[in-house]
Amino acid sequence: MVMMLVPAKFKVNWFYVSRLDATLLILMTLLQFGAFKVRSLSATRTAVVIGILLISYLVAVSWVKVFKIPLPTMLAIQNDLLVMVLIFALMFLIVPTVFAPIDLQTRIGGMGVLIALITFPMSYTAANPWYGVRFPWARSQTNRRQTNILGARLGVLVGVLIMLMSTISLAAVYVTIIVGLISLVLAVTWYTTYLSRRGV
Repeated sequence: MVMMLVPAKFKVNWFYVSRLDATLLILMTLLQFGAFKVRSLSATRTAVVIGILLISYLVAVSWVKVFKIPLPTMLAIQNDLLVMVLIFALMFLIVPTVFAPIDLQTRIGGMGVLIALITFPMSYTAANPWYGVRFPWARSQTNRRQTNILGARLGVLVGVLIMLMSTISLAAVYVTIIVGLISLVLAVTWYTTYLSRRGV
């Protein structure tokens, strides 16, 4: 099973990834309860974000054990979810205001969170008329799946870049959104066309 966020050529020890996630979540929680303040960061929203990440982490580490379905797809989703928790935990520590916006710049920067979350499940969704990358010339399931995996990876990358740019300026956020989304569309269009011409 091809994972969405981590290409197969990269060898990852998921035991250490899960422990790193746990460490970051503990650090986040300690900072929150220790009255850690960034500008006028909302404590309530911060607590909600920590709660969501904690639940996501618990789901990730118990997914296969609880449901006892050691299918390749389940394992891939579990590992990708661990990566997503890691990304958002790091983002929370680096750019906490994105998760509790206090001005226009951080509110728009928060769009990065939505883009990452919306594109994350694309590679695990069967072909349908509502969600995912669809092109008329991409007739095979392999073509659609590989194109969706690329779209999902780029979508998460664009989302993270938007969050990071919210620490610089509003103009940087706008440029990243425009350039990032246009690049994403062009990349998946080229890739699915390339696969089609190769008979995939």
